[in-house]
Amino acid sequence: MRNKRSVRGKRPWREGDKHFKCIEKKLSIVDECLVRGNRGVVPLKLRGAVLSMIHAGHQGIERMKQWGCEYVWCPGMNKEIENICRGCLMCNSWASMPRKDKRSVWPKVVRPWERIHLDFLDFENKIYLLVVDAFSKWMEYEEVR
Repeated sequence: MRNKRSVRGKRPWREGDKHFKCIEKKLSIVDECLVRGNRGVVPLKLRGAVLSMIHAGHQGIERMKQWGCEYVWCPGMNKEIENICRGCLMCNSWASMPRKDKRSVWPKVVRPWERIHLDFLDFENKIYLLVVDAFSKWMEYEEVR
């Protein structure tokens, strides 16, 4: 991070705000922005707008918390996310229908060499072609360079 400095002694928040006082050692200022670790600290004036952006996808409580905790921090954010989702009809409709896993499943193989998997391996400045039989997990390799 560029231009990172501690906030100790500066206190760029309201006096008496217990949420900031207890995490003061985790806060710093980077390019004139207050951050907690790698996450931006959301000022009170912008909290509603940031929570609206997090909620825009209507992905439900857990996904909103996950996204929010990855990028931003504000006191009581998890509770505010829960309140927003509980009051949203679209989020509630998704909650009763868990999303299906869209990963594809390989068809089951019944005999050796019916399906193989190929990949290149770069090891100790040499390149190998790997071939793995999906049925037996037998592996063959050949140096190609």
